[in-house]
Amino acid sequence: MVFNDYYKDKKASPDKQHFAQMKGFYSQDYENRALYVAIFDKHNNEKVTIFVGNYNFQAFDKLTWLDNKTVFVYHINDIQSYKSKKVAEDYFSIDIETEKVTYNPITRESIFDYGVKLLTEMDLYDQAICYIQQAKKLGHGKADNILKNLEIEPNLRDRAKLLQTPKQRK
Repeated sequence: MVFNDYYKDKKASPDKQHFAQMKGFYSQDYENRALYVAIFDKHNNEKVTIFVGNYNFQAFDKLTWLDNKTVFVYHINDIQSYKSKKVAEDYFSIDIETEKVTYNPITRESIFDYGVKLLTEMDLYDQAICYIQQAKKLGHGKADNILKNLEIEPNLRDRAKLLQTPKQRK
């Protein structure tokens, strides 16, 4: 099964000079799944298609414009609200002029996961520590384990070992 098409309605920018629409590519191969945002001019000509990431497009709920140059694409969080409805809080901001895509985690779980990903996969230590400390402030239990393990062994990058409860010092 393969899906490669636009979905959801087009959204107009505040000045009505641009339109944005999400485009998804879905295949059984996880590596080939992708979410794009297509930008159209006021005459409905596609100007640019911006790659957001290798995500299942069905996990993205809505697209909104912040201003005439910035589009937000909202990701549906894994944890549902108390009313058992899907909640789209984490988002990607896209600058349509520079085509820069920035991830903005909002929930403590996504802030924590993003911090761990920065630390273990991208080796961006300072940024990762900021996100992990933010998750700790929001009450994420495993953030404290990671921070303590990094105090003991600053070069540790193995996710499984980072999440373990640190050994007590004598």
